[in-house]
Amino acid sequence: MARARAAAAGLRSASPPREPPDPGELLADLPRADGTRLRVAWREYEGHPFVTFAVWEPGTGGAWWPVKGKQLTVKRGELGGVLEALILACEKASGWTP
Repeated sequence: MARARAAAAGLRSASPPREPPDPGELLADLPRADGTRLRVAWREYEGHPFVTFAVWEPGTGGAWWPVKGKQLTVKRGELGGVLEALILACEKASGWTP
């Protein structure tokens, strides 16, 4: 059993460090009080553009990683509706009424 543990430990230590994912073209990188960052980015997957809103946290070696379960993808056709909703939210936050 000890040999199996030693072999498994050797395999784990031999694996190369993972590369952090490509954040895309950052449109906004906003620090948060808990040390994470809210990043808004323009990205593309298989030729399809989209925008991501994601919380990222610091990892080892100065790399940043997206937090699992704290990401939102907005398709290009949805951007107008999301923009309108964000403007309405800004108006509400400022107390402005039409």
